[in-house]
Amino acid sequence: MNHDHAYLRYQVIDQCLNSHRKEWTKNGLLAQLAKSDFDISDSTLEKDINKMRGGSLPFGKAPITWCPKRKVYYYAKEFAINVPVNSEELRSLEMAVRTLNQFKDIAYFSQFAGAVDKVIRFVRQIKASQQQSAMPAILFEKVPYLKGYEHIDAILNAIENQQCLWITYQPFERESYKTEFHPYFVKEFHNRWYVVGLTDYDTELRTFALDRIQELATIPSVYVANTTVDPEAYFKDCIGVNFMQRNIEKVHLSFKPRQGNYVKTQHLHRSQIVIKDGPDEVIIELTIIINHELKMLIMSFGDQVKVLEPLSLAQDIAKISRRVAKAYRASPQRS
Repeated sequence: MNHDHAYLRYQVIDQCLNSHRKEWTKNGLLAQLAKSDFDISDSTLEKDINKMRGGSLPFGKAPITWCPKRKVYYYAKEFAINVPVNSEELRSLEMAVRTLNQFKDIAYFSQFAGAVDKVIRFVRQIKASQQQSAMPAILFEKVPYLKGYEHIDAILNAIENQQCLWITYQPFERESYKTEFHPYFVKEFHNRWYVVGLTDYDTELRTFALDRIQELATIPSVYVANTTVDPEAYFKDCIGVNFMQRNIEKVHLSFKPRQGNYVKTQHLHRSQIVIKDGPDEVIIELTIIINHELKMLIMSFGDQVKVLEPLSLAQDIAKISRRVAKAYRASPQRS
């Protein structure tokens, strides 16, 4: 028996027996369970009730009584299930459900909708039993509709079924081209989706932005399976998704104190360490691939950060800053 599902069924049974109706026939309980997507047999219901009565569960012995005359179940005394979920676990469940709900419109994930709905009901039931406010205390950034989002289903299905794709791709400021593509995994970064795989003309993996895929279709070519690249490890040494080579360097960034306090609590990268924490500056070290996303992240801090090392990165940031200043000087002043 799936114990996670069993606890959810116990919760439904408990709610029925604590409702204003109080007495429930076997068919009535089965109907309520079915409304919660638990289509179980008579024998499974009897096993659940016996398990609840037995006292081996964390909430103790449920005083469920059977009346042969009226053929109903009821609680012989006041009782309610105290589901063994503490506040921290409940918060984790809420965060997981809210995160999964962002992707409910993707057809590929619809196969898990029933399981997610059960967890949603479970969380609501626990919060209700603890008399907590139903108002959300955690707000997530909404995932907007983006061009290319509609390709996720086809790509995930191709990965699962090990199928090749024929892609028409439109890079920025270049002509579009077609290529055979062996998709391996997808990645989300800043609300944009990317797919990583092997083309028919490269020996290294390529990353394609879904919003620049114009067309795609499965083709009967022999799929080259991924046997060496761990998706979790592939991007661990960079910020974002773009890098041509895996040249990992030590980057030292000097922050003014106020911004430094923020960066200490919200790491820029998994490799971040603080090498100086003084009253005048905070210096952090990143062991990272230098790419466009890293440069844009550094630029986002404005004059609150200075690149100390490597010199090549400091020069690149200085050049970008000069171009930005020049653009503002060239812009006409508006009243």
